[in-house]
Amino acid sequence: MANWMRRHLPTTRRVVYATMGALLIAQGSTALARGRVDYPNYWGGKVFPPLAIVLGLAIVGFAVADPFRRRSGRDPRRAAKRARRNARK
Repeated sequence: MANWMRRHLPTTRRVVYATMGALLIAQGSTALARGRVDYPNYWGGKVFPPLAIVLGLAIVGFAVADPFRRRSGRDPRRAAKRARRNARK
């Protein structure tokens, strides 16, 4: 993978997740503001607006806080893979 991809892909992914979460929050809030108990999703199923809002908040929270990274900015899952790779040698 190119060096610029390693630097920018995680940031782009977080922006996309935050945008998706914000859209879920907006859609659920709009439905509640109109007084509707449900709204149809893309496939025609019914969506409960408060659940959509909670899921949207969770997605935005994970995108902003990123709890799977340490404070040093390193991914702990990658360090574990590196340790296993070095143990094989």
